[in-house]
Amino acid sequence: MKSRVNLTLDKRILVKIKFLAKQRKTSVSQIVESYLEKVVKKESDQSIIEIIEKLPKPSLPDQVDLKEAYYENKLR
Repeated sequence: MKSRVNLTLDKRILVKIKFLAKQRKTSVSQIVESYLEKVVKKESDQSIIEIIEKLPKPSLPDQVDLKEAYYENKLR
């Protein structure tokens, strides 16, 4: 069952989203609904790739031997 909702948007954003919807041959409502579905999607429903992509990226020196660094850290 679908329900109506009123949104208040900046006019510039509304113009852009209407243009985008026209290009994609869809509606503003469908774009908003798709976005909101992604927002409320549970972690358990996500693939392992989606979860990994959200993890913070480590900052490592360019010339680091990860295997060696792992074992050095493990010995400490």
